This record gives sequence, structure tokens and C-alpha cells, in this order.
Amino acid sequence: MGAEGMFGPLSGAERNGTGGAGRRAPGPKLTPIMPVSDDARPLDWHHPQCGRPVKTWLYLNADGKLVAYSARVEYVEDGERKKDVYPVLWCRVEQDGRDYCAWRAKGVPAPRPLYNLPALLASPDARIVVCEGEKPADKVAELFPGCVGTTSMGGAKSPHKSDWAPLAERHVTIWGDHDEAGLAYARECARLAIDAGAAFVAIVTIPQSWPEGWDLADPLPEGVTRQTLARLLTEAPPWAPPARSSSPHPERPDGEAVDDDAEIERLAKLSPIECDRELPGIAEKLRCRVPTLRAAVNARRSNGSAAPGQGRPLDLSDPEPWPDPVDGAELLDELVASIRRHVVLAAREADAVALWVLAVYAVDAWKIFPRLFVTAPEKQCGKTTLLDVLSRLVPKPLGVSSITPAALFRTIEAVRPTLLLDEADAYARENEDLRAVLDAGHRRDGTVIRTVGDNHEPRQFSVWAPVSLAAIGHLPGTIEDRSITVRLHRRRQDEPVESLRLDHSGGLDELARKAARWAADHRDLLVEADPTVPAGIYNRAADNWRPLLAIAAVAGGEWPDRASDVAVTLTRGSAEDDDTTRTMLLADLRELFNREPSGVLFTREILAALHKDETRPWPEWKNGKPMTDRQLAALLKDLGIKPKTVRRGSETDKGYKFEWFEDVFARYLTPLQSVTASQVRNSAAFEPPRSVTTAADVTDKHLEKSSISAGCDGVTDRRPLYRRDDAGEWPERDPEEAVWTE
Repeated sequence: MGAEGMFGPLSGAERNGTGGAGRRAPGPKLTPIMPVSDDARPLDWHHPQCGRPVKTWLYLNADGKLVAYSARVEYVEDGERKKDVYPVLWCRVEQDGRDYCAWRAKGVPAPRPLYNLPALLASPDARIVVCEGEKPADKVAELFPGCVGTTSMGGAKSPHKSDWAPLAERHVTIWGDHDEAGLAYARECARLAIDAGAAFVAIVTIPQSWPEGWDLADPLPEGVTRQTLARLLTEAPPWAPPARSSSPHPERPDGEAVDDDAEIERLAKLSPIECDRELPGIAEKLRCRVPTLRAAVNARRSNGSAAPGQGRPLDLSDPEPWPDPVDGAELLDELVASIRRHVVLAAREADAVALWVLAVYAVDAWKIFPRLFVTAPEKQCGKTTLLDVLSRLVPKPLGVSSITPAALFRTIEAVRPTLLLDEADAYARENEDLRAVLDAGHRRDGTVIRTVGDNHEPRQFSVWAPVSLAAIGHLPGTIEDRSITVRLHRRRQDEPVESLRLDHSGGLDELARKAARWAADHRDLLVEADPTVPAGIYNRAADNWRPLLAIAAVAGGEWPDRASDVAVTLTRGSAEDDDTTRTMLLADLRELFNREPSGVLFTREILAALHKDETRPWPEWKNGKPMTDRQLAALLKDLGIKPKTVRRGSETDKGYKFEWFEDVFARYLTPLQSVTASQVRNSAAFEPPRSVTTAADVTDKHLEKSSISAGCDGVTDRRPLYRRDDAGEWPERDPEEAVWTE
């Protein structure tokens, strides 16, 4: 061998000690066992220099079986603490004639499962937040309730080795580290998500002033709150692959240049149906996948470049929290004063609105949250003005004067605004689908199911969001039953109010920032709060008031007592005004039974009496005709009451007995507020009565009428009604006969 051959450069194998006569013995052959077998021993791997890992994360497959660990080790180099992350697998080890299984550090074969895959699959409607590393991915559930965090195994340089197919048709937001490598990772993950068929992909824009390399697992930068993070997440701009520069399409016979940007702009201006028709052909022309092109078109539309007639993207934001701590009781006082400065409403109603506004900022602290129903008997009572005031006070306000059921649940799923539905009497009374969506959103787990895509896949859509509705008169009972009701009346000339300028906040924006700060500082206390609900408020009414009572309890001062007083007053007002058709009928039947000492009413007598009352719907019950015996029976059937042959004295006929109604009256009607009533000797119904008591003592207008069959003067009501005296004590009474009432 010549000198040149002897002293030439070493080969790569020789340099690494793997070639030539003096090379090291080959290492063991490692065959990964994926998923890990059930008989595998607990993880006992350690790094030869760094020792045991300080933290490990599990990577599971879609069935929840362990595939591999991601193990973090730490060490000190040049006085600086550093880290490395290794994939660790359960392997079959073949070495020196031996064959056994052990945990070994080895690259996981592609395609690798995404981190937290079972949780991702178990929550098909949740927003997916892709982070750079397992540690920030674990923080997602804490920082953004309802979202699922994930990442790819192997760090920022190998996201392409993971299986991104589970992101198909999902809402995906990428939150990389705050550095150049993190941005590159975010863009690569976004591209992979779009290629996998994600329905929406966005990348969070992290403020430049934040520390270099910051991620979700790090302490919050100075002055930054969780609300700031949530706003960055929800406002993350849609991402689409950069458009290629114009270039001739190689398959075009004329060699004409294809302008990608112009095609995307043109598609964005088309209707959704027209766009879908053209997407396959244009994608082929641009030599890209249909999902990629669709994402680019959607991003262009979201940036506001769609043609006139295609609407505008929703632009909603949370107020930036106030920089200093806020006193809750003082804040509520300020809210009340500001609301009453612009709207004429009673003190208790103003208290209720202020409590509701503050509760909206912590809506996720409760499983049930009430609607705020603003009603008035006529127009020009201030309903719209009150909603305008609310729009300056609540987070992510979205004022609407008309909305369809589909638009409602899709809007809530996309941005979860605080909905301010004005003129609700025009579109919510007769729309049962819209009412169903509004009813379901009363609960945090409220959802509706719709089929999507060409395969009609059933999907859940969340409808959980704060809602205020304004209407003249009533809305369907199921909506009012889930609401705190505030009643407005037209302003008198001597009642001064300050006009609300839409171009000037008048201090309302400042109150919104204070509300955001107070709610953020006291969220844990609000979650744990279990306020005492005043006596007489129960079932759904208690559920409605519990969040507002919790706000008052945590705010302190005089507000716990004020809130209880407001709850009792407004609940009583709602109960007195809560007449459905069936409860209206029950109230009229109770009136008739209280005028008939025998406790027996014939159907013909009931109908004759009902038909005479022109203030009720019975005289023109259906198609302008009076209610019939069958229609009467149909209304009572669901209550378990049916007409039978009954006897009164020597007379028999189809009818009803009072005893059949006693339980129903107690369950569905408010207690009667009356004392004794006179009965007159006249078989003709509804003759003018004479009362045993003085006019000042009579509080029940219905009992002052004659018996249907016959009567005797000077006889008190067969079931005397009692109420507490001024000292709050009950008078002497027979518990078997008396009706107890507050």
C-alpha cells in the first residue's frame, strides 16, 4: 500500500470506530414491541450518564394502550442546567446469543401517535391546541377548559413522523414556543393538519415583548393573565399555506401562467356551493390538494376579503383586565349606578342586572347559568338601550336582532360570545328549533346534534353561552323559566336619564375591565361558593339564582343581603306572571271549585262559565269557536285527570271532583292570598256577591263570586285561607282544613 493509501483520510465508519480491524462489536438488535405487551415490567430505564429521567410522558394509541414513553433527563454542562428528551420503548433485545425484553431508548417508528390521543378522540367537538412539547400540552386543559392539548413526539424537527389523521374535520390551533424554531414548528404542524383534512387551522400570534422561548408551561409574563391567553387563543388568525408565485402550469398547452393568489381571491368571492363545485378542478390546476386549497379560501374569507354580500367575520374581544385589584362590592355599586344612569328601572332590577354582568365573566364556574330576560309591555321602554349598556359591560358582546337556529349554535361553537338578542318577540316565540337551542344552552353540557359532511356524520355542537333577550311581552315559558326576568316601563317626563352615546363609553369600558379583573382574581372562590338560596326559591329558580348569589357572597359588604332580597322579589314577580295555557285553566278551575261547596263540578257548568270570560282564550279556543268538553279533557289528561260520571245531590252527569285536583293545584299554582268570601242564594252562576269581610281584608278577587249550584249567605269559604300577621306569626288554625299561604 502506498503512502497515500496509508495516510489518507479516515472513512466515516473508521472515525466512529465501526469499521476496520479494530472496530467495536456490533450493538444489540432492538425490535420495538408496539403496543407494549401486558407482561412488560414497569419503566426502569436510565441514561448511562444522566441517570433516571426526571419526568416521563406516556404515548398511547387510539385504544389507550401504551406505545412508548417520552423521558426527560437533565444535566449540567459548563455551569448551565440543560435537558434532553429520549423516546423509550419496550424492545426485544438480541445480543451475543441472548434474547430478552427490556426498556431501551430508541426512535419510535413512523407513523407515531400524537400525544394525549385517547383524550383527543374522546372529545370530538373540543378545540385542539398543538404545543411544542408535552409539558405545555399538559397545561392546555388547565388554561383553556374544554380544549385538548397535544404535541408530536420527537421535538420540533420531526412533526412529519407523527400521524396527524385524527385532526381531520377538527378545529386546530397551534401554539408554538416564542422563538424562530417554535414558529417554524407551528407552520409545519399547521401544514400537516391541513393535509390531514382539519376543518380549521390557526397559529397563535405571541406578542413580541414576551420572553424569548416562552411556552404555556412557563410562568405568565408580567402583567399577563389567563384571560389574555384565552383571547390570544380565540383570536388566532386562520393559517393557509403561502401561495406560490405565478408560474406556467406544465400541463397547460398554451403555457399560460396560473396566478394562485388570483384564483384563491376569485373562489373566496363565490357562494359556498359554487366554490365547492370548482374546488376539485382548481386544485388540480394549481397542483395542490383540495383541503389545502379550501383552507386558503377560508383564510381569505376570514380576513375580510370576501365579496359584498358574503358578510363579515365576527370580531369579538374580551376587555383587558384592570391592572389593580378591585373591590367587588364597590364594583357592583358602580355597575348599578351606571346602569340606572341610562335606563329607568327599579332598584332591585338594577341589582339583578349588575350581578348578572359580573357573573358572565365567570360563567364557567357554574354548570347552569341563567338567561337575562328584559321585557316591557310596550315599545320605547328602554329594552334596546339596556342591551346597548350591556354590550359595553360584558365580554365578547354580540348584539343580534334576528338569528336562525343554525347560526345560533354555530356562532356559539365558534366564538362563545355573550349574546344580546334584541326584538326576540319577533323571531323566538314561534320558532321551536330556536327555542330548543336557547333552552339547551342553559346548562354547561348543553349541546345540539347535527350531521355534517357528505357522509352525514353526527356531530355535537356546544350551545353553552351567556344570553340576554329583550322582548315586548312574554317569550315561551321554557325560555322564561330559565331566565332572571327584568321588567321595564316607559320613562315619565320627570325621570331624568342620560342618553347613551354609542361613540363614547362614558366609563362603561372601565367597569368592564374591572369586572374582568375581579372575576379572574376570585374565580376559585366562585367555583367553591355554595350560597344559601332564600326559602321559597327552589328547583330551576334556585339554579338560576345560585350564580348571582355566589357573586354577591364573594363580593361581600351588604350585597349578600341585597341579592337575597332581589332573588325573592323577582322570583315572586315571575311566578305571579307565569301563566301557561294549562296553568291558566287550572287557576280558573280552582276559582270555580272555591265557589262550589259540594266540591263537584259538571263539565257543562265548567264550559258555560269559561265561555263567559272574554279575558281568557276559552270563548274562541280554536278557529274562533269555544272550548269543547273533549278539548277541556285533553288539557287535563297529561295531569292524570279524566272526566267521570259524578253525583251532586240527586243529579249525575260527566264532571270533575275537587279532590282530583288538590295535588295538581298545590304543584302548579301559587297559594291563594285570601280570607273568607260570601256565597249568595242564587243557582245562576256569576251573580254579584256579598262578602262577609270588609273590602280591606279581601285580597283574592276570584273568591268574591257566587256558587255554581246554590249557596247560603254569611258562610265563609269552605277551606279558610290563612296568612301570617304583621309579626310573622301564624294565627290559630285547623291544619286539616286551612290553606297555608305566605
